[in-house]
Amino acid sequence: MKRNIQALTALLLLPVFLMSGGCSVSRFRQPEEEKEETVKPAPQDTQPTDEETVYEADELLYEKQLDLPSGGVAATYRAALPQFKEEGNQGLILRKINEYYETELAALQQDCDSYFSRIQASYGDAWQTAVQPVADYHVDFSYELVQQSGGRISVVRTYRYVDTNVKDKVIYTAETFDCQTGWPEKLQDLFIEDKEKAQQAVTEQIEKWCGENGLEYSQLTPFTFEKQDGSFAISQDTLYLCMGESAISAQSAGGQLVKIPLENLESVLA
Repeated sequence: MKRNIQALTALLLLPVFLMSGGCSVSRFRQPEEEKEETVKPAPQDTQPTDEETVYEADELLYEKQLDLPSGGVAATYRAALPQFKEEGNQGLILRKINEYYETELAALQQDCDSYFSRIQASYGDAWQTAVQPVADYHVDFSYELVQQSGGRISVVRTYRYVDTNVKDKVIYTAETFDCQTGWPEKLQDLFIEDKEKAQQAVTEQIEKWCGENGLEYSQLTPFTFEKQDGSFAISQDTLYLCMGESAISAQSAGGQLVKIPLENLESVLA
């Protein structure tokens, strides 16, 4: 369950060590604390209809900053994840999904410590005397609820950060939960039993998306559902595939969020 965030953490990590310059006190807001102090409204999906349940969400938020010893802010870190209101017949299922994101946020706290350690190390001996930050170092980990009704909750997460070479980076991850069980769905479950035909149809749509976005399709290994199982989302009309750097094109200098209209996959959807 943790493989997405573990992969993100590995991109930044050096061994975590205590920083002499100090970090400001972080705000780690738990959903069970009082609402007016702990949550912000999360993006909402379409308005509910009489036939479906819409799962309402608040926000689980973590914010922290790294301060220079002599003043100024060296880096900031912000991460937001959804927490669903555990109401009605689905309360226990929603608790399972909430626990998934609580675990993810705990992993992001470790990622924050590692990121700040790298930033501090990049200053070298100048850390103790620097008055102004050398760059706008920051991490912003946000999410979008692309579906939160009926039998499915689907989330796209965006991880934007500035690395120690002062380059902007972006990574996409996603989860799609079955609201009957609380477990993540697999991409293959969305398609017909003819796996080869379905994979070929998705591959053709990825190639089409590359052409429409100015990228030359040059995937080194064939697309498979297994490679994508843990990183996709689905809305009422779109399939979202979170692709890594160079996963679909040698021209891709970062993560890509491939968006495929479901109407283009009608012949192979289950």
